[in-house]
Amino acid sequence: MVVAHVLQNIAPHADIEIVEEHFREKKEVSGTAKKIAKVLSADPANIHSIRVGKIIGKHDIIFGLANQTIRLSHESVDRAAFGQGAIFAAKFLVEQAPGLYSMEQIVSGMFKKNIPVY
Repeated sequence: MVVAHVLQNIAPHADIEIVEEHFREKKEVSGTAKKIAKVLSADPANIHSIRVGKIIGKHDIIFGLANQTIRLSHESVDRAAFGQGAIFAAKFLVEQAPGLYSMEQIVSGMFKKNIPVY
């Protein structure tokens, strides 16, 4: 979401579509896809859901520009990724002041610390 938001700021006139794929039994639109749409101020009608097989979770954000298309993609291939994310967040929180933090805040802070200046 952080990268998508940065890209949207660079190319604010791009068309945005969100494609989310999950296991066939999942009925509703994923919360992640809804959150992506909210972060990017995209119309929820631009979320497209695919339900097949045993896909754990895949989200694509497609930025359509006049002469090119940019795609951001994330795929969870094992549910262990969710536990690893929780451990990652817990390690971050140990060093923080009491408060409410989002994963996006953690990741955006890491981007700020690690983006090289050319």
